[in-house]
Amino acid sequence: KVYHADRGFGLIDCPQTWNIYNKDMFFGKTVIPDGVINAGEQVQFTVKMEEKGPAVAWMCKMGAGGPNDGLIGSGRKNEPFYGVLRNWQEEKGYGHIQCDASYQAYGKDVFLFKGALQGQTVNE
Repeated sequence: KVYHADRGFGLIDCPQTWNIYNKDMFFGKTVIPDGVINAGEQVQFTVKMEEKGPAVAWMCKMGAGGPNDGLIGSGRKNEPFYGVLRNWQEEKGYGHIQCDASYQAYGKDVFLFKGALQGQTVNE
């Protein structure tokens, strides 16, 4: 939607996250791939909760080789799934994400290995 390079932040316009959080997604310059992004460029991203609310935790330009840069879900390229962490076993380092769309496609919840969290922690 917009990026203010001089101020070091921007906003992503995303209907899916708007439906959940009722706001555009804030991102700081530290999550910008290669430090360069242009308004209107399509990205995929993950969300984390910060003190002031949801914000972008990770961002990848579409078609730039991100973790979902292939055929998943319905077969549309770069289609992300959205779900809820159903359980987490810290001592074993894994958990499961409940997601209706991925369950329809694969018949089970999504396995989440601790390494996929990229250093983030799970609060129970």
